[in-house]
Amino acid sequence: MSLKKTYLLIILALATVFTLIFIFTEYVEGEGFNPSDDGVVLAQSYRIINGEVPHTDFISIRPVFSGLLHTIHFYSPLPLQISARWFVILEFFLYSLIWVFFIMKLIPFNEIGRKKMYFAILLMICFVFNLSMYNLYPWTTIDAILFSSAGILLWLNGRQKHGLRWLSISAGLFLLAISALCRQNFVFLFAAFSVLTMIVFSREKKWGQMIATLGAGALPLVIYLIILAYNNGIGDFIIQMTGRTELLKTGVFTFAKRFAESVFLEWYIALAVLFGLSFIRKTTGEKIKLFLEITPYINISLALIISSVLFFRETDFLFLTSFELFWLFSCTYILHFFLVKGSTEYKNKGWIILMFGWVSSISLGDNAPAFVMGIMLISILVFNMSLVWHKPLIRRKFVIYVLGIFSMAMAVAEIYGQKSNNYRELPASQLQYNLGEIYPGFGGIITNQNTYNYYKELKEIIDSNPGMKDRFVVIPNNPLIYAVSGSRNPMPLDWMQQAEYVGSEKRIVEELKMLIQETDTVWFIIDKYDSKKMCDSLFEMDYSTGNHDYYDLLTKLTKESEKKYHNFVIRF
Repeated sequence: MSLKKTYLLIILALATVFTLIFIFTEYVEGEGFNPSDDGVVLAQSYRIINGEVPHTDFISIRPVFSGLLHTIHFYSPLPLQISARWFVILEFFLYSLIWVFFIMKLIPFNEIGRKKMYFAILLMICFVFNLSMYNLYPWTTIDAILFSSAGILLWLNGRQKHGLRWLSISAGLFLLAISALCRQNFVFLFAAFSVLTMIVFSREKKWGQMIATLGAGALPLVIYLIILAYNNGIGDFIIQMTGRTELLKTGVFTFAKRFAESVFLEWYIALAVLFGLSFIRKTTGEKIKLFLEITPYINISLALIISSVLFFRETDFLFLTSFELFWLFSCTYILHFFLVKGSTEYKNKGWIILMFGWVSSISLGDNAPAFVMGIMLISILVFNMSLVWHKPLIRRKFVIYVLGIFSMAMAVAEIYGQKSNNYRELPASQLQYNLGEIYPGFGGIITNQNTYNYYKELKEIIDSNPGMKDRFVVIPNNPLIYAVSGSRNPMPLDWMQQAEYVGSEKRIVEELKMLIQETDTVWFIIDKYDSKKMCDSLFEMDYSTGNHDYYDLLTKLTKESEKKYHNFVIRF
């Protein structure tokens, strides 16, 4: 059997096994639910389905290709949330697969038997750690990682081809452009590979192909801008994209801060000193050389140790681990410059991995390369192993056994970690209430008693007032309610917190005034308690923090309903 067919069988086998395990353990349903960012993308999808124009009819501080992509769940035979969560799992698996193919080309031997085993092991490790124990809901960064991963692979394949290679390079740039329309920070990857495209074609003086390739690759961006211009949305788009940027904070300051707080800081300092001495002396002394040669073993050990405890710790440890893996790979990349002088393939792919990890971490929220931990981990393993394969100390069969056991153990630990560290939710073992009983769009998702009662009361309020359809706004959280209840949001924003409308504060106030002044009643359903934290306790919602600067105006221009509710205050 050919290697390609074997790879296909391995992919199908692992996909089937993970799917069955996830179904059997109720992995998707046991994630629980929190009415905050879980639903932001689907709320945009619902607006797009109803014919609303991005940035003009509704506010989005990100381009909205993710919203367009996830409209598919509204046509799925599965309940809305179940379809969305399974799709996210599929995305994790697909971009893990892409990066394993990317890394497998660096495996320094040709024995088919071993390659098959390493392919299966690396795919398991990459998928398990990319999936990790974080959120399962649709998110822009996850979509952007998938499209940019496929784009990079296509671009590299085109770079190695002859003849019609410009088609593959164009397709790669096209997908990189789409990734930037999911999450704007991925425009850095599109820009970097556009520059590389110009370098490639200019060296060969193929100017026509260069222009055609760049034009085809940029087509998604051009179409997006044309749609905005047609709907007079360019100004709104610029305001929403530039209201707040995390480039310096996340891309520079957070990385520097995390490096200074690293649990392996002493190791990084020691390596920096050795690298510096080697560079200054031009030639590496025997003692320094010996130390550098055992460095790959230490890097691998540190990566496996910190990764192995990830699923048994709190979610904050996930962010720490993602940075540690980033820095460990950075050390490995630098090490290649000292020990493997002529290895251009490793060096070229190394900077791509580092840039990819950096770009994926630029975020308004998490500020960490949390969604690419699997990519970082397998890169650390393969890059470091490439430095020691020829050494008598290494035993290849032993390495296969160790990594095989590690991958299977981590697959089990991942399921445990996910169920123990649900996003803004209780552990799965403490969830007993089925949200699908209230709104079918939730499917079989189970949650805590407070969240269940919250949605139960909310549905009773909406059902008891038939005129509320398309005329109510939930403040400040709960963006998914509009999609699951089948009611359009009259405000231009679904998650009414300041970070989501930064730069558009004036528009929020103006549209709020217009709604209140309309002859038809608009109901404002206001959370009494902080729904982000309601999983185990009810905390009074504080609207004086500046995160909801429209609230005072809202209370001034509306009156409170005489009917009292446990979870909400109704104003109209």
